[in-house]
Amino acid sequence: MDTINTTLTTQVLDVLPQVNNYGSYGNISNDTTLFINSFSSDEDVSSYNYGSLFYSDSSIGSFDSIRIEVSPDGTNWFKYSDVYPFTETGATTRTASSVDMCLKGITNIRIYN
Repeated sequence: MDTINTTLTTQVLDVLPQVNNYGSYGNISNDTTLFINSFSSDEDVSSYNYGSLFYSDSSIGSFDSIRIEVSPDGTNWFKYSDVYPFTETGATTRTASSVDMCLKGITNIRIYN
């Protein structure tokens, strides 16, 4: 019986690239009035795969929704979803959020009141 002598060369591959968390406070609209039928500024999210949006205002007597819009090119805009701000008992602000939004292929995001 023949014996085969071989050497196995191994390499350690880093197959898990680093994940970075990006974000900031007030990057779509901060301390401004977003009038009815108007848009916020848009934010570049082209390097994001997933994102979260947190919204608050002081219009506690209002029951309107806030529309999240996305764009694949910064020019053409499409409805992503609606969020419905609500007021906790005794609170002075309405809040809403949309988390785990898939932003793959999206370049920009904005909100519409």
